[in-house]
This record gives sequence, C-alpha cells and structure tokens, in this order.
Amino acid sequence: MYRNSLARIRPYWFWVAGSPVAWLAMLGVPIAAAWLWATQRLRPEALALAVVIAISALLGFTKAETERIWLPYAPLACVAAAPLLRDRDLRAALALLAAQAVVIEACFATIW
Repeated sequence: MYRNSLARIRPYWFWVAGSPVAWLAMLGVPIAAAWLWATQRLRPEALALAVVIAISALLGFTKAETERIWLPYAPLACVAAAPLLRDRDLRAALALLAAQAVVIEACFATIW
C-alpha cells in the first residue's frame, strides 16, 4: 500500500506526534500559541478542537501533508483563539503571521 511513500519507513508514532506539530507550525505561531493558551484555560471551543486533532492524529489516516489536509481545522483554531487576542495583540499577531509567511516563502521557495 505504501510502497513508494515515506510512510513505509517512518513509524506510526512519528506521524502521531509530527502531524499536529506540522499543522500548528503552518497554522501560524501567534494563532497556534493563542489556541494552545485557550486550551490550557479550558475554553470549550479550544478543547473540542484539541479532541478532533488528537483523534485525527491517533487514527493515522493522514500521514504527511497534514498542513493541507487539516486546513479545515484552521478556522476553528482562529475561533478558539479570537477571544484571547485584544486589539493590540491582534496587530502583533498579524505582523507575526506576515513575517512567518515571508520566512516560509524565502526558506522553502513556495509558489504564491
């Protein structure tokens, strides 16, 4: 089934940990941090998304490219993070997201 993919040489546990980390990295540092903070504050929408992410990672259906496959989860993370970002924090978060986009473009030479 996985003859020509990396899934055949990387163990299941690599993807269980790696998929959420890759998704959080591409979600954006400020949004990911605010979502994780909301999870620690036991906000229901953040906890619900944490359960979905954990189940998705444990089932292991998406090995690699989770940044793209889990893209529908991104608005849910934004909804969970939004109440914790004040106006001042929101401006800083937008600046950090723009900087992260430029760094990713420069490092990985993606096509915009």
